[in-house]
Amino acid sequence: MRAYRQDFPIRTAFWMGVWGALAFLFKQTTIGVWIAFAIILFVVRIYQRRLPVTDVFAHLTGWMIPILIISLYFASQNALNDFWEQAFLYNFTYIGKHEGIRRLIPVFVKGFLYLENGWLLHLAIVGWFTGLAYIWQKLKSSFREIHPLILIAVIDLPIEVALITISGRSILHYYLTPLPVMAILAGTLIYGVPILMENMKSPSVQRIKKWIPAFLLAVIAVAQIGQVRNYPEYVRALRENDRVAVIDYIQRNSEENDKVLIIGAESAVNFLARRQAPTRYVYQYPLALLGRRPMFEEYFNQILGDKPVLIIDTRGRTQLTEKLYTPLQKQSQIVRDGVKYLGENYEQVAQFGEWFVYRLAENPYLNISFIL
Repeated sequence: MRAYRQDFPIRTAFWMGVWGALAFLFKQTTIGVWIAFAIILFVVRIYQRRLPVTDVFAHLTGWMIPILIISLYFASQNALNDFWEQAFLYNFTYIGKHEGIRRLIPVFVKGFLYLENGWLLHLAIVGWFTGLAYIWQKLKSSFREIHPLILIAVIDLPIEVALITISGRSILHYYLTPLPVMAILAGTLIYGVPILMENMKSPSVQRIKKWIPAFLLAVIAVAQIGQVRNYPEYVRALRENDRVAVIDYIQRNSEENDKVLIIGAESAVNFLARRQAPTRYVYQYPLALLGRRPMFEEYFNQILGDKPVLIIDTRGRTQLTEKLYTPLQKQSQIVRDGVKYLGENYEQVAQFGEWFVYRLAENPYLNISFIL
């Protein structure tokens, strides 16, 4: 806001680049607000009839510093290619796995219905249109009169929607990203409605105008009653999560120093059970989508070198070796022997829904020379 009032000094563009790059490196879909900032800066400079060359240079300079530092760190660990593949290439492949616009529409509807609780979705939508009307009204007098927080929220919401919808999936935590801007838009509704009513000359309208913010705040407070009432039920549902039984089983049937392999993408189980994985490929979706032969061979070498006490197969297969890395088995003797070793030396001991638990046999087959 201060930068907006001070005509966007160069240092602002620089620091926005730094923080934007950090956000992009950690989670690519969190950069909506930085895109909105860039759009506003570009529009302001065009409005001033100035080319934003210096601003762009400062922004790119700030953007490049964290990228260079982090890239140099991974390069020093001989992991720069892994970083690119796991953090970026995997995401590009991931969003390309949906079925096009017909698939995105139901995903969009299902995902945003998560946000109906507390009327948050409805308040944000009404707030967005209120903000749009507010901006249109202020543009008639001066662009500078527009409140910068409202301007950035109105521009940011469609960007946030686009960023989370392109995944083609309606996973709940994806829809946490727009919550801050939706909260601002709820505030925009309270702030903007009295301003829009100023043009209404009716004395009765002017009399009730000062009560509008209090009325809207009361409506928002009432909308939260259901949330507060249902909170114990939310907590109970979380407590009864299917993973709880698996985590309890792991803790009761292994020691703190034992390794536990989760086949799939449920690395949270390792964390919550306080058991290390026997491989650096803890979250295996990237490995399954983009993994090359040397990566799978390293994966099996690490597994068989540490011999996990328990294996949790989350794929829903009744046999541990059923369709386990079948394409890679055709390419690598190490992978074939590794799958065979798992099948011969791990026995099924428990089942939790579609998750199957396997334990290392007491006298495992000792011929593991293929991993040396």
